[in-house]
Amino acid sequence: MIKIKIINSDILVLFNGNVNFNTNFLIQIMKIFPLLNNKNEGRLLLRYDKSAKLDKMVLAYIYNICTFVKNKYAIPIFLSKDFYYELMGTVTSHTGEEYKQIEFKNNKIVKNKDIEHYRLQGDKQFNKVVDDLITLITKTNMIQNLDKVQLFLKTTIGEIFSNAFIHNDVNEYYYFKYISDNLDSSKYLFVNIIDYGNTIPKNVQCFLDNKLLEEKTYIEWATKNGNTTRIGSGGYGLPTLLNYIEEANGSLTILSGNELFSMNSGIVDYNNQIEGLFPGTAICFKIKLYDFEKLFDYNESENIISTRRISLNDL
Repeated sequence: MIKIKIINSDILVLFNGNVNFNTNFLIQIMKIFPLLNNKNEGRLLLRYDKSAKLDKMVLAYIYNICTFVKNKYAIPIFLSKDFYYELMGTVTSHTGEEYKQIEFKNNKIVKNKDIEHYRLQGDKQFNKVVDDLITLITKTNMIQNLDKVQLFLKTTIGEIFSNAFIHNDVNEYYYFKYISDNLDSSKYLFVNIIDYGNTIPKNVQCFLDNKLLEEKTYIEWATKNGNTTRIGSGGYGLPTLLNYIEEANGSLTILSGNELFSMNSGIVDYNNQIEGLFPGTAICFKIKLYDFEKLFDYNESENIISTRRISLNDL
């Protein structure tokens, strides 16, 4: 649970109990941002009680928010001592020039103990990250027509990354990933791409010249095939990423402005009634690694990734 309140001129954020990275966490934590607007005094205080257990992705997200607040607002940030040491012991900060590629040893991922949080700028840095992600995904899954699948993923994931800084006035975005081990020995890749620039609702609203939408939310419009606010783009970023993640039995969350989109186990939810306003766009997706029950292939006629169960003929 997260409690946010104003004490004198300070913003106090208190964490207690189990705090997991999910839509509930995102809805609660984004209430910070409206409180920061036009604030030129006071402090941001982050504390947790002894019962608090924050998962690693939550800690990485909090680290990202602290980085943004430090760069954007002229208010100091204070963390309780135990909170500070846990945060600093979980997340390390890097520039894009310091990006470290994922290592493999005997076809197994060499995991880092911490979460690497990157502040990236420009095409060269995001291409390096995208190529590394595609290598990770294709090396840990069964792929047919490898070259075509790699090209598809590079186009799809690449457009997500490039959208981040194309719509961002300062031409930068934040990126962090985490590879988790589950109790059933499964490994999952969590990826977060965050830009603090224009929001999806604002971009779509301006592009459509404030016309009324048939869709419930602006993010819903942006996730439809062919819909894009970029001149010369096919609008394949979000729709095709959505398709790929669904085929991979993963999950996707998009937070932008006052809208939240989520897809988990094929169930899609659009919400534009969020209290608060996220000042940019945050995209998080989770996919399973080493999923050897499926064969991934590129469907050229529909321009999508398709899967089928692996048979003896494939071995």
